[in-house]
Amino acid sequence: MGPAAQRALSRRRHRHGVRHRQRAGEAAGPAQIAAAGLFAHGTLVGMCQAYRGAEPAGWFLGYWLHPSATGRGIATRATSELISEMFTLPAVRYLEIAHDSANTASAAIPRRLGFTEVRLAAPPTAPSGTGVEVIWRLCRPATPAGGAPRS
Repeated sequence: MGPAAQRALSRRRHRHGVRHRQRAGEAAGPAQIAAAGLFAHGTLVGMCQAYRGAEPAGWFLGYWLHPSATGRGIATRATSELISEMFTLPAVRYLEIAHDSANTASAAIPRRLGFTEVRLAAPPTAPSGTGVEVIWRLCRPATPAGGAPRS
């Protein structure tokens, strides 16, 4: 993520109670991780992040919230903002979100934001998980001949 995109993300997130932190990759190239802390009344209540996937054009998005902060749209709004910022980067062609199939609250976020469920996977199982991970994908919006992305 370039300096201009970092500044825009930081300004936007500050208005919404989100603080941004980014770590550069090992090489002196684009960042490998973009992360934002989610704050309510000065208290950290969650996090939203993007990190490179296995393919150079794809990035994964992740989020978590403290149980006291759920059900208020915080993770959905933060993820929506992160999606907008990630698609300003020319190399990002698609974004993916993965969650355990038992986590219905996490499933609601990609569904609300226009992602499509693309596959199931069997990652290492967390004690509370089912062992089935649901993967969702959102592709970069098409750009019409005029150059501006379609809404």
